[in-house]
Amino acid sequence: MFKAIKVFLGMYAPSRRIRMAMYRSAGVRIGKVAEFGSNIWIDTIFKNLVVIEDDVIMSGHNLILSHSFLMANIEEEGFCPVEIKKGARIGLHCIILAGVTIGENSVIGAGSVVVKDIPPNCIAAGNPAKPLRFHNKPVY
Repeated sequence: MFKAIKVFLGMYAPSRRIRMAMYRSAGVRIGKVAEFGSNIWIDTIFKNLVVIEDDVIMSGHNLILSHSFLMANIEEEGFCPVEIKKGARIGLHCIILAGVTIGENSVIGAGSVVVKDIPPNCIAAGNPAKPLRFHNKPVY
C-alpha cells in the first residue's frame, strides 16, 4: 500500500522535488533532473528497471513502462530496463515502452510512442517514434 501512495505522490504532488523523491523511494533511479513535470507515471513493479540520468527534461503526462507481457516468452518474463540518458528531452504525453534506451541529448516529440531505442543526438517523433533528424550539440 505504501508503494501505491508513493507512486500517487510521484504523479500528483505539487512540488517537483516531492515527485522525484517519491519515485526515488519507490526504487526508480533518477539523477539530477532539469525538469520533472506532473502526471508522470513510472512503472515501479520491479525496482531499478527505470533509470533517468542527469539533465533530463520530462514535460509531463508521460508513461514509462518497464514490463510488457506482450514481449514475454518462456525465458524472459517481459521485464526490460528503460534508460533515459543524460540531456534527453521528453515531450508531453509520450509513452516509453519496456526495453527502450533514449540516447544522450535526444528529443522526443510530444505524443510520441517510443518502442525502439533512440540514438544519441536525435530528434524523434511519431507513433511509433522514428528519428527525424540529428543534431551536433546538446539541446539544454
